[in-house]
Amino acid sequence: MKRYIYFLVLIAALFSGSFSAHAAATNAPVVYIIPIKGVIERGLLHIVHRGIDEAVATKADAIIFDMDTPGGRVDVTEEIIRTMIDLPTNITTYTFINKDALSAGSMIAISTGHIYMSPGSRIGASAIVTSSGDIEEGHISFSSIP
Repeated sequence: MKRYIYFLVLIAALFSGSFSAHAAATNAPVVYIIPIKGVIERGLLHIVHRGIDEAVATKADAIIFDMDTPGGRVDVTEEIIRTMIDLPTNITTYTFINKDALSAGSMIAISTGHIYMSPGSRIGASAIVTSSGDIEEGHISFSSIP
C-alpha cells in the first residue's frame, strides 16, 4: 500500500506543471484511476469504458490503469485497447502494475504511454489459450521481469 501511495505522489508531482487549461486554472491535475483487477472479462469492459468516458468528459490530464490481473478474454482486451487508441491525445495513459500484468494484462499495459511496476511485480507471457486449455502457437509473448 505504501508503494501505491508513493506512486500516486510521483504522478501528481509529474503533473505539477500545467498540462491543460483546467490544470493551469486550478493548479491541480485531473487524474482518473481505473482498476483492472482479476480476470479480464465482459464486466470489466463496462468499468473501463465508464472510467474512460468520465475522464474524457472532465478533460482529465491522465488515466492510470491500476493493474493486477492473470489475463483473460482476448475480445475484451482488444476492445479495451481500441478504446485507449481512440483517446484524445492530451490524455496521458499510465499502467501501474500493482502485482501482475499477465497475458491479456500485458497487452493492455503495453498499449499505454507509460508503465510503472511495483517491486516484485510481473509482466508476462501472452498467448491465446483455447477452451480445451491448449496454447496456440505463433502469438506474441513477453519475458517475465523478475
